[in-house]
Amino acid sequence: MIKLHVLLLAGGLLGGILLGTGPAAAAELKLALPLGRTAYQTNEQIDLSVTRGDAQALPAAELSVALAGADGSTMNFTFPLAAVAAVDKVARATEHLHLDARLLRPGAYALAATVYGVTATNAIELYSDVRKTTFRLIDWGGSGTGTGADQVRCGEDGTGINLMYGCYAGHNQEANIRGGIDYMRNDTMAGAHQMDGRLECDWSDPYVLAGGNARVARQALHDRTCGNVVGVHFYDEPGLTWQNHPKTGVFSPHNIPSQDWAYQAAFGRNAIQYNDVKPDDPASYAAWENWLRWKQVFMESAWRGADFSVRYVNPRLLTATQSMYGWIAFGDGYYFNVVRPLSVMSGHGGYDDYAGGYLAPGFFFCLLYTSTNRSGSCPAGGRIFRPRPSASSSI
Repeated sequence: MIKLHVLLLAGGLLGGILLGTGPAAAAELKLALPLGRTAYQTNEQIDLSVTRGDAQALPAAELSVALAGADGSTMNFTFPLAAVAAVDKVARATEHLHLDARLLRPGAYALAATVYGVTATNAIELYSDVRKTTFRLIDWGGSGTGTGADQVRCGEDGTGINLMYGCYAGHNQEANIRGGIDYMRNDTMAGAHQMDGRLECDWSDPYVLAGGNARVARQALHDRTCGNVVGVHFYDEPGLTWQNHPKTGVFSPHNIPSQDWAYQAAFGRNAIQYNDVKPDDPASYAAWENWLRWKQVFMESAWRGADFSVRYVNPRLLTATQSMYGWIAFGDGYYFNVVRPLSVMSGHGGYDDYAGGYLAPGFFFCLLYTSTNRSGSCPAGGRIFRPRPSASSSI
């Protein structure tokens, strides 16, 4: 394998085939860029493949590779090629070149590979990986495929978007790069409160978590070849499951059998049943509070596992999930710090459809302020509820 380290941004679709003739000419010469795109960033390694072939043996030769910038700059490299014998009237060999874009300035470049007097060409584009601000303006869901012209327009030099949570609306990764937009695949595991919207797929089930972790690891592997990918987003509004309580018949998140069994195994005693809680009884209230705090560990464990699955592939990738919409839903296993294993606390749900009506966004901003500043008060002087520390839980 030939290794060429030239800091440049290359890219390209499969190169064209140029036919040549002559005493030692290859009948086929291809310059291929296996990643299948022409737009790259200055933080990438770009792979090139030069394939030569003929119906007869290929003699030893020299491979010349040239890089020419639109600004008139050039780079030229030469590599020795070994002879290739013909088998069943076919002789073929591929040389792999690795281009490093970090030392090239952004711009348009032409690539040319020449051997046996035959030349195959390609064109690439190089863009900076440095964004104009660390503040994130996010497009949720994507904005279409095709040429991606709309994504270029909504990028840093357009409407200012610099991060796409791409998913169901589609995206064009080359357009993202041209527009200066970083990318995170969102809802990689799925959406709806339980996994895939199925009540039996509870976040407390290790088999469910294993399937979800496999999804995020696979996404990290898929995205590892794109320089503008900064992380993986996991889920939209996850929550512990609900059921009809066997005694009361009420559909609620309380006393799920599998969760109660786990509680009994952890503490050696049965979890209190929600219909037995007496708010005016300190012991009863303490048992209920202990049980609710313990349930939050299920959600934190889910995110610890998912975070590990991504970082094992690439420790530089960010991790996030849309958990903070339910910061008041303790029965569903929520408080804002269940996502503390992740890189980013991704707020979702500061809407005006519940919990305060039009004041709901203020609650969420207040929560974010107190969680990041470790202050007991909101900017306006209000107070925000926080659970007291519990010896029985890491939450």
